[in-house]
Amino acid sequence: MFDQAATTKYQHTVLGTWGEFDTPAGKVAYVLTKARLGRAGTDNERRLTAQLRPVREVLDTSKLDFNQLLQRDLDDHRVATELLPYLLQPAKTGPSFFPPVMAVLLPFDGPNPVDGFPNVSAPDIEMDEGVRWQEHRFGQSFSAGKLVTNTDEVHSSIKLGRVRWNDELAKLVVLDGQHRAMALIAIDRTLSKTWDTGPGARFRHFYDSRVQKLLGESYAITDLDSIEVPVVVCWFPELHGDGSNAHKAARKLFVDVNKEARQPSEARLTLLSDTELLNIFTRTMLNELRSPTPPLPIYAVEYDNPERDAARPIRWSVLANLNSLKYAVQYTVFGPEKHIKRVDSKFGGRPSWFKMNQRMRDQLLLKDLFPSTIKDDDREIELDSVGNEKFPHSQLDLITGEFMKGWGDAILHVLGNLAPYKAHTKALERLREEWIKDDAMSSLAYDALFEGVGMYWTLRDSYEHWKAQKKRAKDEQRQPPHKPEIAKAWDILAEKAKLFETYRAEAYLGSTNAKSIANAKSFYGLANTHACQLGLFLTIASIAHRRGSKGSKLAGLTATLTASWNTALLSSVNASRDRKLSLSRDDVVKKPLNRIRKMDTPIAAYFRYFWLELLMLPEAQEVWVDHIETAIVEELRDEARTHYLRFLTEEHTKALRASHPSKDQATLRKKARAAEEKALKQALVHWFGVSETDFKVWLDSLEAQVTPDSAPDEGESDDADPPEESESHDEAEEVPLEDLIRQSMPD
Repeated sequence: MFDQAATTKYQHTVLGTWGEFDTPAGKVAYVLTKARLGRAGTDNERRLTAQLRPVREVLDTSKLDFNQLLQRDLDDHRVATELLPYLLQPAKTGPSFFPPVMAVLLPFDGPNPVDGFPNVSAPDIEMDEGVRWQEHRFGQSFSAGKLVTNTDEVHSSIKLGRVRWNDELAKLVVLDGQHRAMALIAIDRTLSKTWDTGPGARFRHFYDSRVQKLLGESYAITDLDSIEVPVVVCWFPELHGDGSNAHKAARKLFVDVNKEARQPSEARLTLLSDTELLNIFTRTMLNELRSPTPPLPIYAVEYDNPERDAARPIRWSVLANLNSLKYAVQYTVFGPEKHIKRVDSKFGGRPSWFKMNQRMRDQLLLKDLFPSTIKDDDREIELDSVGNEKFPHSQLDLITGEFMKGWGDAILHVLGNLAPYKAHTKALERLREEWIKDDAMSSLAYDALFEGVGMYWTLRDSYEHWKAQKKRAKDEQRQPPHKPEIAKAWDILAEKAKLFETYRAEAYLGSTNAKSIANAKSFYGLANTHACQLGLFLTIASIAHRRGSKGSKLAGLTATLTASWNTALLSSVNASRDRKLSLSRDDVVKKPLNRIRKMDTPIAAYFRYFWLELLMLPEAQEVWVDHIETAIVEELRDEARTHYLRFLTEEHTKALRASHPSKDQATLRKKARAAEEKALKQALVHWFGVSETDFKVWLDSLEAQVTPDSAPDEGESDDADPPEESESHDEAEEVPLEDLIRQSMPD
């Protein structure tokens, strides 16, 4: 019944208690064992420590497909400052204890991840040193066995199991508890002096000196053999052969085990989620940035921010973040459509996902792809019920393909080709090409911007930790701590930031003097916000809606609009009025069109107006006039201009009312309206060459119009969540609105 001579040989083995459980990712089998520290040894527990792999050491992050992303970013600073002392200097109340580290065997072909393991063999019996095992072999990748009796029945009372694997074809990747695992690994590599023998060498500076320092202190633990960490070695017993995808199952398992634990960042959940089309579409765009010829480099997008709600990019090197891409997908593909049909609709309230799913099906032309009933493996889905959370998983490649033909490519085209974003990318690429990685700190700083997932935040935390220690020492009149090597990497980033700002000013404004650098920095402080970028995509969506453009027809429309904006921005009224800065505020330009101080996402409704005004410049019209009906753009521009004037008037009225509550409200509103009309006229004459006569004609046309505040579309409730509109301001009427808002709503 068994042939020991024919048994496949495996490099690594773990023994422990076996078990199984069911999850949304499918059936999971496991062996509960332990890894230990201490003297070098040949036992399985000692070897297991070296076999645990953080994702970053198994996958090349510069080539990592986001569909293979498994974990939160590894915070080396937290491991070094919190977990190492916990392990090496246990409290007097008792020994250190770590909950189990969860690691999963995943299929690889050498250094490259592959979807599935080979088909599993029929169970057979193997005799090994007098012990009988029932073995399930997944080719030469790995084998899972259970202890059996002399009659070849699985032991019911002694649930001993073993897992064996070959490192070239299967790797033990930490799925949960990666920080606990890294603490164990760091100590092991320092003791065995193996930091420089593997892909984790560049992280040595976070740990090596700190481990040695902790071990050298008098109250450090002396018996390292006593440090043992439980490890759950998992695999997916039903995922093998063609069509299986263990990496996808691992993502699902990760999300499941973290639901009740410390929540991963919103960005990481987006990258992991396979249950919502909104997240999948966003991740698909990021995967496109991993292609050989991406529309913009992946390192120009911030996708690894560990904070839960990143409202705007934090890193100075990026032009967008994951949330801005997600907003772009949501509002263009799903809606709510009221924000696309009507440029005067207000943000806020609870959207109707029923209507948003309708729009998604329409935008992706799903009726042309599928029959009325879609076969999805062992179930059927009605086409009219397909939506963000309900869709045929077996047809996902087809659905994401249609998304990329339309809005996916459109969004990436704008970010890759619009003049200010292209200049940002050009400066970033120049910084990367000229970077000399002549030492470890320079390499870590380089990784923080261009390769290492999460490295930027780790360096930031390490630097802030050193600053806090330095301040504490000063307050306590002690000798300040020596500046650690790792903090120097943050200093390098600060120096590179200044260099980048110079490169960016040169790329966009054609000048590197101090004024140009400051003006460019202020401008990009607006251009890289969600409000500005979402306003841009809402503009395209509104024009597309009125033209009936959808699907692959969006590509030509987007290319035309992008070229039109570039022509507008690169044209100049005169030497002192550079339209590349025409969307800047009064800290940069005179007579600004943009007089909004707070860049919350709902302000996108007013940024749409700025983009429409640029399109109506004669220079821009020459680009799009043969492709887009003039009346569409002009009508949208006039509607958006009216909405913007109403917004400014309301803000000014609130400010006057707060300063003069006893005055007649109608009088205050009239005063505010007159002031805002004047300011708007000055901006349009100054920047866009609008004649005073044309402006008066437009104003006169408003007098005959009834312009009630926007109401939600029928069937969409706006009373669940409060509208995200600007707050009132408390200033005197003599103060200009720009100052009122600046003082009451600082950036």
